[in-house]
Amino acid sequence: MKPLANETRTLQDTLSRVLTWCTVLAGVVGVAGVAMMLANRGGGSVSLKEFAPAAEGLRHPASIMRAAFRGEALAVMQCAVIVLIATPVLRVATAAVLFLVERDWLYVAMSALVLVGLALGLVGWVE
Repeated sequence: MKPLANETRTLQDTLSRVLTWCTVLAGVVGVAGVAMMLANRGGGSVSLKEFAPAAEGLRHPASIMRAAFRGEALAVMQCAVIVLIATPVLRVATAAVLFLVERDWLYVAMSALVLVGLALGLVGWVE
């Protein structure tokens, strides 16, 4: 069944809202993290000549969330990155649900396939 023009518009509007609000959320969380860091450190200088990986406690989503709730500025900024990474995944999941509501099985299957690929990439099985 081919979607009607207004159904296509609704799909586009919904996906646009998901992308917009996730990006806004990531920006607000990131700015909050920067503000917290400036308040805690007084605006000290940062060297960008050497790359230093994140501390062990800031490498996994669960530990990042725990640290963010404790008020750690770096963890709050990491949360903004997690939101940005999750944004396209949420977009595909939203599209799958909307296609499911429309009973457009081909696009439900394609969205599910993309979600499986994203999940495999996130867990490191596909590079």
